[in-house]
Amino acid sequence: MQQGIAYKVIIPQSKEFLRDEIERSLKEGFSPLIIIDPKEEPLLEYLEVLRSEGLYFTTLLLKLGRISLLNIEKIKLALFALFLKQLEGDIEVVVEGDDFKAEIVLNPESSVIQRFREIIGHIGYELTYNILRILTEVAIEGIEGFRVGTLIIVGNPEEVLKNTIQIIPDPFVSIPKEKRNIKKEENWRGIKEFFKLDGAILVDPDGYIISGGLYVKVDKPISTKQIRVLGGRRLAAMMITKYTGSIAFGLSTSGQIFVCKNGEIVFEQNII
Repeated sequence: MQQGIAYKVIIPQSKEFLRDEIERSLKEGFSPLIIIDPKEEPLLEYLEVLRSEGLYFTTLLLKLGRISLLNIEKIKLALFALFLKQLEGDIEVVVEGDDFKAEIVLNPESSVIQRFREIIGHIGYELTYNILRILTEVAIEGIEGFRVGTLIIVGNPEEVLKNTIQIIPDPFVSIPKEKRNIKKEENWRGIKEFFKLDGAILVDPDGYIISGGLYVKVDKPISTKQIRVLGGRRLAAMMITKYTGSIAFGLSTSGQIFVCKNGEIVFEQNII
């Protein structure tokens, strides 16, 4: 995508809504960007029909499931994929869900988006984007029907390893390097299986998983109250990013994604 283009984001569930919004966007001078679940095969096929008619648009595949007022949080996470593109100007969004339609205007100067831009500057857009996508999919789908939580630590591998303990044998030690790159979607199926194991996963700035099954060391005792209020995964993320300059991406078993930098939670979002 190029900066400076006025995008109209369309999240459809029906062919009629999709066609109408693409045509309306083009008439209003927007460049349509379609966020669509790859499981929506009829809509994907219909996109080819619309292209054959000369309609212009861009697509972004993101697993969302069915969208309703009860799970509209999924839409917000999908939109962060756009924030990470660092588009200029407001972004207009039209959403079709179960028994509702919504229009949203997003301001890229909001504090949340500014925090994400700082993260992008630290580890890059592509890695940030793909980690958010894989965590979103796991939050929505689970693994083998079960909800799981995980912690992904990115950056400064040497310092992170000094501040962690290997609590289980490293599950990635026998995996070929090319199969451990989290930026490659074809690797996700295998990588997701390791989310079921205890401990954090360490990823280098190029997206390669260095180690798994890591326990974050702490410099002082953690109280039961702290764990109850924040959760062990959040405390670990805050501790490791405070002392190593890394970025931590977490997923709780309740379906909430969070991002931690410099010892602080800078983003939290419920997905389910």
